[in-house]
Amino acid sequence: MLPTTASSAGRVLAILVVMLAVAAPAGAAPPSLTGEEFSNHTPYAGPTSGFCTTDPDTGATSYSLEFTGTARGPYPGTFTEHIDATIGPPVGVFPMGPFPDGFDPGGQNPSQVIPAGQLLTLDASFEIDSPTGDVTGTKTLTAVVPADSTHAGTCREWTNEPVPGFGTVTGAYKDVRAFDIAYEAEIAIAGGTFLDAGITDLQARQGEASNQGGLLFDVNDLGESFDSSDDDLDGVSDSGDNCPSSANPAQENLDGDARGDACDTDDDNDGAPDTGDGCPLQAAATSDGCPAPSPPVADRDGDGRPDGTDNCPAVANAGQENSDGDGEGDACDADDDNDGVPDSGDACPGHAAATGDGCLDTSAPNLPTRASSKLTGTTLALRIGPFTEDVTGTIRIKSVALRGSAAAKARRLRIALGPKPFTAQAGQPLKVKFKLSRKVARAAKGLGRVKLKATITATDSAGNTTTRTIKITLKARRR
Repeated sequence: MLPTTASSAGRVLAILVVMLAVAAPAGAAPPSLTGEEFSNHTPYAGPTSGFCTTDPDTGATSYSLEFTGTARGPYPGTFTEHIDATIGPPVGVFPMGPFPDGFDPGGQNPSQVIPAGQLLTLDASFEIDSPTGDVTGTKTLTAVVPADSTHAGTCREWTNEPVPGFGTVTGAYKDVRAFDIAYEAEIAIAGGTFLDAGITDLQARQGEASNQGGLLFDVNDLGESFDSSDDDLDGVSDSGDNCPSSANPAQENLDGDARGDACDTDDDNDGAPDTGDGCPLQAAATSDGCPAPSPPVADRDGDGRPDGTDNCPAVANAGQENSDGDGEGDACDADDDNDGVPDSGDACPGHAAATGDGCLDTSAPNLPTRASSKLTGTTLALRIGPFTEDVTGTIRIKSVALRGSAAAKARRLRIALGPKPFTAQAGQPLKVKFKLSRKVARAAKGLGRVKLKATITATDSAGNTTTRTIKITLKARRR
């Protein structure tokens, strides 16, 4: 069943910005977003359809959320944010708990009963308008983790759908839980312009639903907190960095103690400091820190590998290369890639391919050079192609900056959409639709012509990938 809750609203299109760094004055601490919070809890006033786009092959669903609200912290004022998310097929219900800014959605809300999916991608752009300074930035999900209450999302639409206990329901609901998301920001203050990077936690939800009796719920809530404490700028916040003063993005920690290898003076934890340890990566309670030598073992080819563990015991091959993983090393294997073509006649002995010359197709896919577009209401439809071969990939759409008098008219028309996944078939054109906000659609129609760039990244059946940008003129005159 659907619960009844009431929350809040506001729709804006945030701007995707290019990050430019200006060096901080010597001796001055650079500005930071640490302690910044975004909050929005107002009535929802947006559309209730056209949110959820599901790929029939993968079951992945793409959708967007847009907010404007109050910013608190080192840059108090107002913020705008646009979030693009992709989730996998629903796997369970993950109730949305208290937001990072302290807002509690209450004991019942739609996220408690609508199945959620694993968060696969998240891209966001944001702006802060503050007397303290202007901030623009982007956020990106850098690692996909199993779906849980901190890495999941929902997108659901109803159109006269029977729901037990509520009759027929019409509306939509979408949310996203994204903790430990990497961000980059440009902070413009009186002293100059600076870069900032760190981690943000966000929760967001929007939508409303009604039945024949009226409104069932309406929600429009966002809570977000920033932590840019990343002194060594390695992309890992200080709170979770095992070497906060030494850059080590992979967080290597050989001995599993509290200090990473980059700042640990005894990496193998054998009591011998690395500076005097003859084997700093092998724990040994010996005077030189190295394990005692083992008894001699048989090594017929003299490559330093005992015969019992050597995949070519009669042929020297210290690296133990084994391209096809068949247990026989390349040094003594007559068919290194195991494709049925002997190395003596295989033009590509390191690549398995059941072809005449034994070589894989490594040519990049040939992408179309032309595309057309059409704006109907708030739906931007693209027609690209036809394609010359089967490919899969993503499409991003971005408006092209205008100059002269047109730029003044279009200063509020900035479009950044995608990436949206697609599958194209050989000989067929690709049709893709994007949803614009009403404000942007009106602005486009007011201009009449809008310059767009479509960036296509595609991969063919052989795994070859290429990217192409196509320029498009959108004719969107007001009728």
